[in-house]
Amino acid sequence: MGTLAAGATIVCPVSYVTPGTAGGTDTTPVSVTLTGTTSATNDSNAANNTAPVTRTIIDAVNDSASQPGGTLGATTSVATNDQFPASSLFSVVTGGSCANASVSGTGTATYDVRPAAPVP
Repeated sequence: MGTLAAGATIVCPVSYVTPGTAGGTDTTPVSVTLTGTTSATNDSNAANNTAPVTRTIIDAVNDSASQPGGTLGATTSVATNDQFPASSLFSVVTGGSCANASVSGTGTATYDVRPAAPVP
């Protein structure tokens, strides 16, 4: 890259995949620090030439729960066995089989269980 004008910015996307097993066991939280540097020669303050950022890696274990068919307002904590940084957001993904599914900011899922199919 050539010269960057004073006050201008650039975006450098970074992806990092942590080794592990998706849905595996609960582990201690891990953080990764990425540091961007520049070789600017016109700035005598070296602190202006680096930009570190640290992120906690989310460790989420698959969850399951059993409720009788037709249960309304069932709740299950999806956060109990996970390690996640403060201010993490939980969300419901599409494709589930429960009706009226929602999840709170603390990781408590609330849902209605569809009635069991009649036995032929």
